[in-house]
Amino acid sequence: SSAVPSCAQACFSSAAPGVGCDVNDFDCQCKPEAQASLTHLLVPCVATRCPAASLQAVITGASSGKNR
Repeated sequence: SSAVPSCAQACFSSAAPGVGCDVNDFDCQCKPEAQASLTHLLVPCVATRCPAASLQAVITGASSGKNR
């Protein structure tokens, strides 16, 4: 999603298929059963790829996908 900072986009691209969702299928990614697994996969990736100052933007961008 373009709302997600570029430093985190690769994390989402690799994590979504890991929980059985298409990269652009936000409905699938936002299902409660996918959320815990996605969080587990995303946190270490984002922490290594994004500067600390970008973390809030990642959270905000990821959350905006849920409202589509």
